[in-house]
Amino acid sequence: MVGTIRELRWRKLGFNIRYTISQLDELVSPDAVFFTALTGLFSYHSSTEISIGFSRNYLSGGFDIGIPWKMEDAAQLILEDLFLIDKNYYYVQNLDAPDQGLWNWDPWDQVLSGFVSISIPTVGANVYFEIATGDHRASRGDLLTQPDHNSVAMFGMRKYGFFDHNDLVFVFEYSRLIKSYSHIFRASGVFGAYDYYDYSSYEGRRWAAHSGADSDDLLLMFGYLSNKWVFLPGFNYERHGVVSYRIPEVKMEFRLDTRYKYKDIWFNLYYEYQHEQHLGFTNDNVYIDEATGLRFTNTIMLGIEKIIYF
Repeated sequence: MVGTIRELRWRKLGFNIRYTISQLDELVSPDAVFFTALTGLFSYHSSTEISIGFSRNYLSGGFDIGIPWKMEDAAQLILEDLFLIDKNYYYVQNLDAPDQGLWNWDPWDQVLSGFVSISIPTVGANVYFEIATGDHRASRGDLLTQPDHNSVAMFGMRKYGFFDHNDLVFVFEYSRLIKSYSHIFRASGVFGAYDYYDYSSYEGRRWAAHSGADSDDLLLMFGYLSNKWVFLPGFNYERHGVVSYRIPEVKMEFRLDTRYKYKDIWFNLYYEYQHEQHLGFTNDNVYIDEATGLRFTNTIMLGIEKIIYF
C-alpha cells in the first residue's frame, strides 16, 4: 500500500488517497488472484462539510487468458482506460470478420464508484450518495445510451437531534444492486457473484454488499442515543434475485439494540427477529402472494464492552 494513513489538511481542505496491490493466494499464473485498488477522498471542512470520493478496484487472474498474468500486470490495471474500445491489454481475434482486425476483451471483476457525503454538524444531519458501475463500458456511446447498464446505487441519511431532542436519531438507507433490465438483450455483470473469486470474499469474509447480487436493501432506524443509554429499534427489508427470478427471496428483520453505560463499561442487549420467504427461490407454479420457503429466527445477544487502551 502506498498513500496516506490519516487525512492530510491544508486550511479547510483535506485529502486521503491510497493505492493497494495484493496477491490473495500463493499460487502462480494463471491461477494466482490479485487485488488492485485506487481510492481517494477530498473534503472541504466548514460549517457544512462536503466530501467527494472515488474507488476503482479489480480482482484479476484466477484463470487462463492465454498469456501469463503476474503482479506487475495487475498493478497497472487502475491506470487503464475506462472504455473497452480504448483498452489494449487483451485481444481476441474476430473470426467472424477477420478484416476488422481485433476487438477488446476485459475479463476481470472490476468496480468503479463515486460517492458524496454532506454533513451539517449544527443541525446534526448527514446525507450521502454513492453510484457504482462494473467498469466494462464498451464506449462513451454505450455510457450515454444505457447509463443504467451494470450500475448500482446507494442513498442514505442520518439525522441527530430529531424533533429538537438532542438524543433522538433517525437513520434511512437504501441500496439498489438490482440487475440491469437490459440484461435481456446484453450480458450484464453481477456484483460479487463470480465463483472464481469466491464471490468477492477472502478466507470466508465477504467485502461485497451484504445483500448480494441482484438485490435491494432498505434500512430504517429510529431511537434514543446518548452517552449513557441506547434504545434503538430498527427494520431491515431485503430482496434477493429481484430480476433473475419471478418471485425473489425476501428477508425482513426487526431488531432492538439496547445499551447501558455504568462508569466506563457498556452492557449490551441485542434482539433480532428475522422472517424469510421463498428461500432457495420458489418454482414458477405458485401464486405471487403465496408464501413458500419460510424460515423464522430469533436471536438474542448479551455483551460487555470496555475500552482497555486508547
